[in-house]
Amino acid sequence: MIKAAGDTFRLSVADPHLWVVITTPVGKNGVFIAVNMTSIKNGVPKDGNCVILPGEHPFVVTETEMYYIKAREWQVSVFDSLASYGASFQPNKPVTNALLLRIQQGALASTFMETGFQKAVRRELGLSEPIA
Repeated sequence: MIKAAGDTFRLSVADPHLWVVITTPVGKNGVFIAVNMTSIKNGVPKDGNCVILPGEHPFVVTETEMYYIKAREWQVSVFDSLASYGASFQPNKPVTNALLLRIQQGALASTFMETGFQKAVRRELGLSEPIA
């Protein structure tokens, strides 16, 4: 079950990507932002704002990065109903606080991250909006 920023999950046993919750679920439905990890191919990151090495999380076995372009807004209430549709939501070990902060900082630095999602991360971190 998703309870806090730093929690991780896969959408199914077959899903090759680990998703990291980067904002605390809020509101009646528990709305949160999550971003998935993806392997770096041929040593060239797609974004490069948060590279994760083997050993930084048990799921990571090759050089990996956060794939901010695929960040999504989810609801805890949706995960509660996934089982009724035959989906097999797979919780995984949470990331460390230090890794979570790096992932959140990468989200703020990434030009691929949606602006609205960046605002949610800023709120999570207690940061003010940047001056335009």
